Amino acid sequence: RLVSDWSSDVCSSDLEFNKRYDEMNQELDAIIKKDGADLSREEGATIIDYLNLCAEEYLFYKRGYIHPAAWNTWQNGMKFILRNSCVLPFAREELKEDFYYGLNRALLLEIQEQATNDSK
Repeated sequence: RLVSDWSSDVCSSDLEFNKRYDEMNQELDAIIKKDGADLSREEGATIIDYLNLCAEEYLFYKRGYIHPAAWNTWQNGMKFILRNSCVLPFAREELKEDFYYGLNRALLLEIQEQATNDSK
């Protein structure tokens, strides 16, 4: 399907992504507030769950099921979370493997570049 051919099942998929994100939002917020501290095992699992969710969103976007504007907003949120000083090292290691439908390489390079620019 193309983005212009949205139907109720595609919209419900997008809503499902938002619901799943909402379920982990408090945990992600707490992780980000730790800024600079090491992640616990549970926090690492939350980041992996988040990366899996992002990868699924990316796959749906690449297949034309998610509108580019919605993907852009989602991607900005990913950049905000993943460039956090305690999340980035963990995400960098996790994204070395190709478990995320191709999301890893381009996104991680962009986040690392942005984090470097932000620290200047």
